[in-house]
Amino acid sequence: MKKKLVLLFLAVVVTIGLYNIINVTTTQASSVATVNQIQITKNPDKMIYGYGESFNAAGMELIGQYSDGTSSAITDYTVEGFNSNQYGNQTVTIRYQGYAAYLYISVQPVKVTEIKISAASPDSYTLTWKPGAAETQYEIYRKDEMTGTNIFVTTVFNNTYTVSDYSGAVSTYQIRAKAMIDYIAYYGEYSDPFQATTAPGKVETLMVVGTTDSSVALSWNAVIGATGYSIYRKTGTATEYTYCGDAASFTYLDTKLKSGTAYQYKVYAYRLNNTILGESSPILDLSTNPAKVSLKCKTGDKKTRLTWSPVNGATSYEIFTGDEIQGYTLLETVAANGINSYIEENLITGVTYTYYMMAKRQYNGMVYEGTKSDVKTVTVGELPATSILPKYFADKTAFKNSMAYTTIPFFKENMIYNKSYVIPGIINTNVDGFQSTTMCPQSIIFAGNYLLISAYDISDEENSVIYCMDKSTRKLLTTLVLPTDAHVGGICYDGKSVYLTTGSKVSALWYSDITAAVATGEASVKVNFHSVCKVGFMASYITFYHDKLWVGSYNELKSTKLYSYEIDDFDTYVTLTRVDALTMPTRVQGIAFTNDGYMIMSRSCQLYKGLRGYMRRIDVYLPELSEEGTGNMDIGDCLNYVEVPSMNEGIAINGNYLYVIFESPAFENASYKVDRISAFDLKKILPQ
Repeated sequence: MKKKLVLLFLAVVVTIGLYNIINVTTTQASSVATVNQIQITKNPDKMIYGYGESFNAAGMELIGQYSDGTSSAITDYTVEGFNSNQYGNQTVTIRYQGYAAYLYISVQPVKVTEIKISAASPDSYTLTWKPGAAETQYEIYRKDEMTGTNIFVTTVFNNTYTVSDYSGAVSTYQIRAKAMIDYIAYYGEYSDPFQATTAPGKVETLMVVGTTDSSVALSWNAVIGATGYSIYRKTGTATEYTYCGDAASFTYLDTKLKSGTAYQYKVYAYRLNNTILGESSPILDLSTNPAKVSLKCKTGDKKTRLTWSPVNGATSYEIFTGDEIQGYTLLETVAANGINSYIEENLITGVTYTYYMMAKRQYNGMVYEGTKSDVKTVTVGELPATSILPKYFADKTAFKNSMAYTTIPFFKENMIYNKSYVIPGIINTNVDGFQSTTMCPQSIIFAGNYLLISAYDISDEENSVIYCMDKSTRKLLTTLVLPTDAHVGGICYDGKSVYLTTGSKVSALWYSDITAAVATGEASVKVNFHSVCKVGFMASYITFYHDKLWVGSYNELKSTKLYSYEIDDFDTYVTLTRVDALTMPTRVQGIAFTNDGYMIMSRSCQLYKGLRGYMRRIDVYLPELSEEGTGNMDIGDCLNYVEVPSMNEGIAINGNYLYVIFESPAFENASYKVDRISAFDLKKILPQ
């Protein structure tokens, strides 16, 4: 932009039309190049303003002409005389360096927008829209569908208009704002056309046509004059309905639902679009079907066990047996109360049996059936006895040729073969009449006349067990089937009860129940816990010493706590009271105390060398037993350690010997397999 001295302003003549280019004539008496006129060469895009709008110069081009014949665009002008709060025509002055150009603009009521139907019934509807200035009136026009012209209907004095109409016809409206100032009418632009009509009638009957485990099919009566129907649903726990979709006919299929779940539906008829709704249908309260049961069958000793995963929403399960030729009959109905298994007994060895089942759900007086499970066919065979032979090394010669024996010096030099025990059940275990080939031994304790060995099923098919052996003859007497499938990583005995770690609990059974089970002569006997005590952490190992239980957890990477507990014996059950805490090293699998107060630890991790945290050793500590009862005890420093084969687990002391059990025989890829509970002279373990 040029800036030049204005020496003398003589005259300016401006002519402007509302939409025309302004012509400005200026006479300047000077020999110096100065501004001699300004000219609007292009009007702003906006020349008509709604009430209250701000001035908008977008699109305007203002040029300054100079006495030397040059010109340039001017942008730093000022605007005078614009007032959009005053209706009518206005002259707006564009001013620059004493020169002026003029625009003629018009201010009128704002265009009506945001028209909607705020209420609708079968015989009326109400239109509302965004309100204008306080003095604004509104003219309502309705389109004549025959001629296509707008017909004036009425003038209203607020932003609402109600129409009574029993025909259900669709009408098209345009509305314009009007302001009367000093008897002069000012009009805004017509609104965009807006269609309106009355609401349709109520959907009187809503029915369910069919259900699956993921869909619901609905139908309802037709409503006269309805354009379509809107479907809404909510689940039984929700507070608000959600929009499902629209239907042009009288049916709707709602898909991608959750199985065994309650849903409530309601349907509205609508006209024109789905914002003009009639009255809601009655609410339909129903459920989807339960899902298909995933059935598993396992044969045992003249019996078959059927197991399945719980099905969401099921209230019962029906089990059928038979065949495709003779047909199937109902075998049993099992309530869905958390028990997801059924055993059919008294079957005939060598005979084939076929089963299927389905889940059922009772809801709101209706029964919903799931899809039939896959048919399962099994043949009842002979159940092998719990194995008592070693899994890998048949005799002493074979054992002494094992990798564990030949490559680990301490083990070779100090393992007392003749005092060791074959770990039973590794090849096969009879678990209450069913076979397990995946039992994993965990811990041991000498209790009375017995050696007790805890084990759990890696495949999660069978409950955990205790193998009960005669500690003198080393014969397997019976297998105790526990009421849990927990890891049972620790076991101990206080002279009255046997305690096991069962997850975040310590569970106890009477020693007398064990002797009673042995007395039955049965190969497998179910027993129950008399007490289950929560300890608040994942219990991995346990021992009994100084009339207390000592319970600890396992961690591969971090130190953990060992807690001592007083046993509160109430004759029929026990409770535990925490006394002391000790900080333990990583990877502790089992502990035992000697009479002299030494704490022996079995520490191991991983199947073979090269895996993170690999360890295989027995450590010896001497805790500060004088600190018992203070709340915290120090285990001191490691006084001695020896290397043993990997996957060493629980340990127990009997007389002058330490016994160690290994879980390696349960894992084919373990580097050092040891299928014996191995005995060592305590003197070889303790510090010299």
